[in-house]
Amino acid sequence: MPYSIPFGCANPGIVIGKKWTGIKKIQEEFCVTVKVREDHFEVTGQFQETLVGACSYIKDRLAISLKDIIRKREEEEEQAKQKVIIQYKVEHEGYCMYHQCSDCRCIKDADGRVKHGYTYPFEKMCGTHDSLKCQCPRLPSGEMIVKATETAYAHGPPIKYCDDHKTWHCACKRDKYGTVMSKKHGYPIEKYCSLHNAPDCSCY
Repeated sequence: MPYSIPFGCANPGIVIGKKWTGIKKIQEEFCVTVKVREDHFEVTGQFQETLVGACSYIKDRLAISLKDIIRKREEEEEQAKQKVIIQYKVEHEGYCMYHQCSDCRCIKDADGRVKHGYTYPFEKMCGTHDSLKCQCPRLPSGEMIVKATETAYAHGPPIKYCDDHKTWHCACKRDKYGTVMSKKHGYPIEKYCSLHNAPDCSCY
């Protein structure tokens, strides 16, 4: 009668090995036949002693895999917790991601949040109050709604509001004037010139 060893939450690959080398090693060492089913290993052989040995070996390998999976999951959960904690510190305690402290000399807004380019949502900042939390009109996403046109970069081209995504900073294609190239909203796409990135050039 074959022995059945369920995978459980473990990774069967640790037993199977690359190109089935793990299975071949078990079969040669213990003189048994190992088959991989949908959710378990099936082990058969002529001698009880070798069967028990093969099953114990497979269970030990699965246990190692399970420990690795649990350890990795715990590490990911801990990293996620730390990320939430750091994000809270960034938003509420003036924590600086670059210096990893709250008392550096980096420029901060009126709320005390460090204005780093890769962590600070400049599109949500009110230029009048230098704040993300002032009572000025905002979209549900938090972006200011007092401007019809913004700039993509400090000295970049103007970009215009996208009615579909309710933002200035979506990935929609825009021409050189910053207009969203949406035929749905009346953009004259048939007149668009890819060379001049505009619909009103003099090309024919």
